[in-house]
Amino acid sequence: MSRRVFSGIGRFLLAGHRKGLVPRVLAFAWAGFGSAVGLACITCYAPMPENEGPYVNQMKAYPDPKGARIVKVEALLVDRWGKKGKGVKGAEVFVGKGGEAGTGTPALPKDGAFDSDSEEVYCEVDVSGLAPDTLVIYLHGQDVQDLWGYLDSVVVELRD
Repeated sequence: MSRRVFSGIGRFLLAGHRKGLVPRVLAFAWAGFGSAVGLACITCYAPMPENEGPYVNQMKAYPDPKGARIVKVEALLVDRWGKKGKGVKGAEVFVGKGGEAGTGTPALPKDGAFDSDSEEVYCEVDVSGLAPDTLVIYLHGQDVQDLWGYLDSVVVELRD
């Protein structure tokens, strides 16, 4: 795969973000014909609706380096592309399946306060009582107008 293809994809995604659009679907498709292989990037952009909360960006999960049965979840929440009067007010995590807004485990801001339109958040999830399996962890954010964003998820494989 050439650098040019990935560079082009990055510019395309960045251009959409600068116009205030949110990527709703991003898929990569490989096609092979004999010795030729190609990559297609499919991205659908949609305007950010005014009546939805922050969206989740860059969500990731990783184990506690000390070996404890804790999974640390981190994400960047962005609300309304920086329009004035908006901001992230809170975030929550669900383990296994999503739940009703406001009933999850609170995620905390990395800088100590929810005070801007984009916030890095984290939450430590105790998985000590769970058997080895594939686990889905969900996260979403709330804005200052009490609107909740869509749940995003990350898949974690628990091992002994």
